[in-house]
Amino acid sequence: MSARPLMFFGTTNLDLCFNVERLPTPGESLMGTLTRHPGGKGANQAVAAARLGLRPHFYTRLGDDDAGHWLLQSLTEAGVCADAIKIAPGEVSGSALVMVGDDGTNMIVIDPGANLNVTPQMIENAAEFIQHNAIVVAEMGMPIGALNRLFELKQDKGFELIFNPAPVRSGLPSTAWSCGRLMDYKIGIISLPIYVILVALLAILTQQGQIKPDAPTMIAVLVLGGFSCAELGRRLPVLRNIGAAAIFAAFIPSALVYYKLIPAPIEKSIIDFTKFTNFLYVYFAAIIVGSILGMDRNVLIKGFLKIFVPLSVGSVAAAAVGTLVGTMLGLVPTRRSSSSWCRSWRAVSAKVRSRSLSAMQLFSVSRRATSSPRCFRP
Repeated sequence: MSARPLMFFGTTNLDLCFNVERLPTPGESLMGTLTRHPGGKGANQAVAAARLGLRPHFYTRLGDDDAGHWLLQSLTEAGVCADAIKIAPGEVSGSALVMVGDDGTNMIVIDPGANLNVTPQMIENAAEFIQHNAIVVAEMGMPIGALNRLFELKQDKGFELIFNPAPVRSGLPSTAWSCGRLMDYKIGIISLPIYVILVALLAILTQQGQIKPDAPTMIAVLVLGGFSCAELGRRLPVLRNIGAAAIFAAFIPSALVYYKLIPAPIEKSIIDFTKFTNFLYVYFAAIIVGSILGMDRNVLIKGFLKIFVPLSVGSVAAAAVGTLVGTMLGLVPTRRSSSSWCRSWRAVSAKVRSRSLSAMQLFSVSRRATSSPRCFRP
């Protein structure tokens, strides 16, 4: 069983570590040994996962300075995927002054630097690297607004979030600690409670035979059915990356009709509605566009590069080679030769229709018609 995708959001700092015999008291000066290490809560967690043999993604913000470039190099050398990491021009990287006594006690002072400039939009951009069914780990070193945006993306992206609330600060909403409100769970774009109410109303109307083929009712039926089928496809491993939501939304209703699993009043109303409107075309157009937009962007780009680009290059190359070979052989058609060729074939067609031409005669006439010196000029 392969490991689930893993991505970390957090801080990266340059740790300046003083190893001392004991921690100093206020106003006291001590001698110690200075060493330099890559650090930061987020970076430490990502590196630990990489050392366990995983290939985690990591988002952090580094300054455009010597420390930032060294920290980025350290992360990549440790096996962390740094595609989402951005170097911020004009900013300084985060740093920390760490004093460690021989007994293991420590004191730490942090200058967040570029870590403090992470915005909600940056989090949203970095979230493009979150894969389906991923585990996302975040810590509280980033700004509160950025963390809030990550919590909001949890429902849309469908990832599992592990939150490390350190260093503890005030201002974080209760959604960070709760499992999410009921209204936050959605089927398509419909909140779960509203979805349940609509399904219940539809069941009552069906039982009472009051399903009418008017636009509001039918749009509600088609939307509920489409979102329900798409939700099934969206939750299937692997298949959801290649448009399973659209496939299910398009074909499951057809299968339900074929096997007579849809109540007759609903089926009749839908048929009557789609017969006199163009809504069905809008429905399938929305499915196709939504499927493309809902696909994993990395999968979509890779598929485009693997299929469309080689196909286009091959088509252009084939056209160029065909034109070149035709020119070299002198097979350049003229208006006169084309007319002559058409007259020859019209004669052949007339004889074939009158059934007065044998197979050998057909072959002979065809050969003369296509090889006549009047057909092509050198």
